[in-house]
Amino acid sequence: MWAGVEPIHVDPGRMLRHFRTGVANLRDLWARVIASEVLSALETAAASDDASSHLDDEVWVHIVYDIAAAYHHRTLDRDQLIRSILPLYLGRVASFVREVEDLDAPAVEALLERLCLRFESAKPYLVQRWQSPLARR
Repeated sequence: MWAGVEPIHVDPGRMLRHFRTGVANLRDLWARVIASEVLSALETAAASDDASSHLDDEVWVHIVYDIAAAYHHRTLDRDQLIRSILPLYLGRVASFVREVEDLDAPAVEALLERLCLRFESAKPYLVQRWQSPLARR
């Protein structure tokens, strides 16, 4: 069964501007907690125009798991870490909005299921990061 959600208006362009500002201003902070290949993907997305800027499922899963492990290990001040992730979230939401804008509800539900499966399949990465704050893929 698919979730029946009413469409809402969002501004992906505004979200992407906030994301780009975050990459420019928080890159050095994120480099302390996010794997280098993921950070490279963020920089690539930030340098792309609105139409091609994209944070895919794999990048998003690794961001979430890297942030969770950094929070666990207190790699940064926890409040600072939590405040720093808003631009990442907005970048991902903008990507998702553009990905689903022309899809019907069952197709969106299938994409959400794919994302859930990606989180599940990447659990070994989370375990590795959880056990060692310096562990990288």
